[in-house]
Amino acid sequence: MPGASALSDLPAISPMHLRQPDMDALRPACSTHKPRILILYGSLRAVSYSRLLAQEAARLLEYFGCEVRIFNPEGLPLPDAAPASHPKVQELREWSAWSEGQVWVSPERHGAMTGIMKAQIDWIPLSVGSVRPTQGKTLAVMQVSGGSQSFNAVSQLRILGRWMRMIAIPNQSSVAKAFQEFDADGRMKPSSYYDRVVDVCEELVKFTLLTRDASNSDRPLQRAEGRSRKARTAREPQIPMTIISTERPPVAAIAALGLTQIIGYGSLYYSFSILAPDMARDLGWSSEWIFGALSVALLIGGLAAPLMGTWIDRFGAGRIMTSGSAIAAAALVACAFAPGKIAFVTALIGIEIASNLVQYGAAFALLVQIRPQVAQRSITYLTLIAGFASTIFWPITTALHAHLSWQNVYLIFAALNLVVCLPIHAWLSRGVSQTRGRTGEGAAKRVEPSLPPSVRRQALILLMTGFALESFVNSALLVHMVPVMSALGLGAMAVVVGTLFGPSQVLSRLINMVFGESLSQVMLAIICAILLPTALVILIATAPSVPPARWSSPSSSASARGLTASSTEPCRSRSSEALATAGGKGKLCRCVSSFPRWHRSRSPS
Repeated sequence: MPGASALSDLPAISPMHLRQPDMDALRPACSTHKPRILILYGSLRAVSYSRLLAQEAARLLEYFGCEVRIFNPEGLPLPDAAPASHPKVQELREWSAWSEGQVWVSPERHGAMTGIMKAQIDWIPLSVGSVRPTQGKTLAVMQVSGGSQSFNAVSQLRILGRWMRMIAIPNQSSVAKAFQEFDADGRMKPSSYYDRVVDVCEELVKFTLLTRDASNSDRPLQRAEGRSRKARTAREPQIPMTIISTERPPVAAIAALGLTQIIGYGSLYYSFSILAPDMARDLGWSSEWIFGALSVALLIGGLAAPLMGTWIDRFGAGRIMTSGSAIAAAALVACAFAPGKIAFVTALIGIEIASNLVQYGAAFALLVQIRPQVAQRSITYLTLIAGFASTIFWPITTALHAHLSWQNVYLIFAALNLVVCLPIHAWLSRGVSQTRGRTGEGAAKRVEPSLPPSVRRQALILLMTGFALESFVNSALLVHMVPVMSALGLGAMAVVVGTLFGPSQVLSRLINMVFGESLSQVMLAIICAILLPTALVILIATAPSVPPARWSSPSSSASARGLTASSTEPCRSRSSEALATAGGKGKLCRCVSSFPRWHRSRSPS
């Protein structure tokens, strides 16, 4: 290391900002994930040769082991013509931040790159504070032209890439008379031009692998700017950054979905435990076989959830929920008129599959599609409303069943799904279509993993195990709340005590919203895990002699369930396929939770 005498020869820079390059820092542990490459192209024509070249490059990069995304510039506004919060701008910036290398492909028009290409580059920020978000990313440049070979566009792209402090690889591709180089299927013909594209893609992958872990942005100027920024921040008054977006949540959509969620959960899930004894009697089954049928239905519904998520992404959550309401109504009617056991189980499976299409998984995805900037807040508000489903439908089901058969109760619930939920979902679906038509479809926000690659698998296994065990206890209590309270001697008051579940669940979420901003999701999960066994201990230790315990146990378990939802809400505002997949895991846990009742009823009394 140089001494003070050497630093004295550099009076223009502060010693605290000057560091000698460290070979160990330049050789960090190599990442094991696939290189992430973003491809931009510069044309919106129906037959776009820059797009065809981009797709050809994507195939080669995927062959070389990369994860590739191609950004579609359709719907991207001109720079300064729209705010940076525009969905397409957000999608471009998020994908650029995700990438470790990029490929820019532009047609040459009037001796230069196209305006469409330039607009995409202009929307990528040159700096965010003292950080240069594109610094150190690798870059390959390509162009297509309708005439003889030229290098005007690639030269401009290379200059811009260097200005953005990207590592522009030496090789480049220029395809002359591009209309002759692609066949009718849009595939590039074998030629020297194609060979050069192969060379460029291979070279980009090599540069990316060599530099992605070492090309950090730790520079003297950035260190100086960072210290200056921290100093200014320390002097300035601190403003709580609790509001992610100034955009208002869609109040009407949230209220409407709240109503359909109450009906969906109440009619398709909560009512079953009230009606199950009479179902068993009419079908000539014991209670264990009725709950065994529910277990089979929950299992199949859980396995079908990822497919439902794919449909939500492809067709839109609103359309899927509209169809789901019709399917739910039909399944309830089929269950009510089932002539035998096989028909009953088949209809029950239809009910659980329909629940994938109308309950939280689809509803959360719909809120994301309606207004993605405020999706997390919208989801929170929706759970506050839908949390009253058990409070409303346990007494309603009990009151109806006191005067009607379980078949007639199911027919009434089918009418609710058909007359109330279906029109609401259709209205929301139309609103989503109109919103997408005005603003363009935005991408789901991607969250990069914060854990090192070496421990992610173990962390995922632990996370799934924790969620599964917690859902096991939660769902077992929920399904069997009323029967358990009745067995403790509460009789008809069991339903009244059970109705505490909804308000307690909502109250816990409200408390978390007001006072829990400083708590991490992990801490919320820990608190939830403590409340669950506390509720069971209170119930086991004091029942049946201490009536207050019977009221406090549902409250504690409901608070735990509410906090569980709060601790996982950040995950719920992601892609709809992921939401439905998570919903599938929840249904599998509910399936497992049906077995304790099955086992208890089979045990000797």
